[in-house]
Amino acid sequence: MKKSFLLFLYFLFLFSFSNAQNIIWDGKNNSINIGKNIEILEDKNGSFTIEDVKSKKFRALFVHSKQTILHFGFTESIYWLRFSLENNSNKDLSLEIAHAFLPTTNLYYYDKENNLIEMKGGYEVLMNEKLIKHHFQIFPLPKGEHEFYIRVLSNAHPLPIKIWEKETYKIKTSQQKLVYGFYIGFMFFVILTNIFFFFTLRNWLYLFYAFVVLIYVCYASMVMDGFVLYVFDDLDLMFWYLTIPTIGVTVQTIYCMLFLETKKYIPKLNKIFWGIIIYFAVYVFVKELMPITVVLAINTVHAMASFFIMGFVGVKVGQKGNQMGYYFAIAYFIYFLLVIVEAWEKEETEKSKNEMQEKLIETTKENARILKDQNVLLEKKVIERTEVLNETNEELNQINEELKTTVEEVEQQKSKINLANSKLQIIFKQVSKQKEKIEISHKHIKDSINYAKKIQDAILPSLDLFENNLSDYFIFFKPRDVVSGDFYMLGISFLNEIVARKGLYQAGKILDILREEIKKSLKQNSLYLFRNNEMIEYKGNKQPIGIYRKEKSFTNYEIQLEKEDKIYIFSDGFIDQFGGERNKKFMKKNFKKLLSEIQNENMNKQKQIINNTFENWKENYKQIDDVLVMGVKI
Repeated sequence: MKKSFLLFLYFLFLFSFSNAQNIIWDGKNNSINIGKNIEILEDKNGSFTIEDVKSKKFRALFVHSKQTILHFGFTESIYWLRFSLENNSNKDLSLEIAHAFLPTTNLYYYDKENNLIEMKGGYEVLMNEKLIKHHFQIFPLPKGEHEFYIRVLSNAHPLPIKIWEKETYKIKTSQQKLVYGFYIGFMFFVILTNIFFFFTLRNWLYLFYAFVVLIYVCYASMVMDGFVLYVFDDLDLMFWYLTIPTIGVTVQTIYCMLFLETKKYIPKLNKIFWGIIIYFAVYVFVKELMPITVVLAINTVHAMASFFIMGFVGVKVGQKGNQMGYYFAIAYFIYFLLVIVEAWEKEETEKSKNEMQEKLIETTKENARILKDQNVLLEKKVIERTEVLNETNEELNQINEELKTTVEEVEQQKSKINLANSKLQIIFKQVSKQKEKIEISHKHIKDSINYAKKIQDAILPSLDLFENNLSDYFIFFKPRDVVSGDFYMLGISFLNEIVARKGLYQAGKILDILREEIKKSLKQNSLYLFRNNEMIEYKGNKQPIGIYRKEKSFTNYEIQLEKEDKIYIFSDGFIDQFGGERNKKFMKKNFKKLLSEIQNENMNKQKQIINNTFENWKENYKQIDDVLVMGVKI
């Protein structure tokens, strides 16, 4: 406990934070995945408006995304997404949210005249009402620098979000539609062939197979190329998106019964199949009463279960003597593996592509930053030299004007002019030397401040010292200037001398000796101890450490700590800070109230709340002193 108490006297600094970086489009890429450049806010009740989420209160609630492809799981919450884009090229850009079955997908931004621009998407908006007619959610993006907000309800769908160069995206979608067109044409050929065999051979197996393929084509077309959306632009897409899989599994079950002759080989399981068919028929109507997230989860279970059931039935029929059962089971097993492999390869390819894009973007940003810094430095030097030259030119122009008006006196004034020119050159040299001296002095001052900062950092204890001695703590340290005040630097040096070399561990004696070492006043603040949600205050002695006529020894408190105790020490910088609506001090009573409200939170969150409270109180007012608050949980 002695070491812990001494660590309270050694206090440390700093905390860091990071914000999402702006997306800079420089025209070097055709597309960018912006999943990790987005900030997210969950709206559980769907009650937030664009004015709400844009306000200062809500901005702090956004969380930076860590996903390349956003996925919110089975939820009915509305999510607000925020990102900033700077388009420095002459290319038109489009935002793509690559999913057709999103009920709500609206994009918001403010134009140069601060007018709110809203673009609506989602399956609730008919195809002929969309700004860009596409089965995915596509929005045109303006040039320049803007902040965008997206209001989206995902219903468990993944949200791949990309920014595309407009013409490149048109070419890509045209190529995809061409491939899908050949694919769907081939599928319709298969359907017509089986219908022909049905009418020719009068075998219902061909008709059900054609029906299975037709259902698959309809579902795939809605998801992949969206031709159904163009032909039937007033369809209830979500109804069919949730219903077609159930109809497909039902027809697939009937086809399995006919193809494997389950009534002949496994009559008991055949009855179970009819029960499954009846269940699916009832489910088609009952699902309309269920939440969408529940229906999606049930449909997923149906799809996964159908693979295993069909494979199991194939094996059972094979064991009963119908060899086609084995082939049927093997075919389903291979199909299942192909689906998994395709999904895995697609995910790995997308992941690799996104990693390469992120590395390229980071490199581009760094190069742009270096170039910008160099340009700023060059511009500054050019401006300085131009000002000097302009001043000299003005003086020379004035002399030339005088010479023009006094041509007759040229010879007489020649010597005077030469003398004046000599003086001007001397003055110019003096000005140049003064300028160089000022620049050198400025550099020395800046280097001294930075070096003092490094010395201060070296003197202060490292975070490892706290990590090795305290299990749960926080240190909120905010110096007023680059280098903090002289007192605590001197104090740390003297404390090292007193504790390390003289071997003293009594806080009262340490402070008595410290008072003799430095003659500078310091306000003594209390130590707050929270135990069982009650605050205990240990007040410091009301006497300075420096010169004082009525000097007396400091009081040495020994506190028997208990588990779950919370201890707080602090400087007067927080309490004395001016701010708020009336530009008044924060005051000690408000600080005690703040600690009482947050003392049950974890230490990291307490630090964040203290920082936010200080910044919100200070706002645009100047920080008057160094601020330190330290908390430890036993």
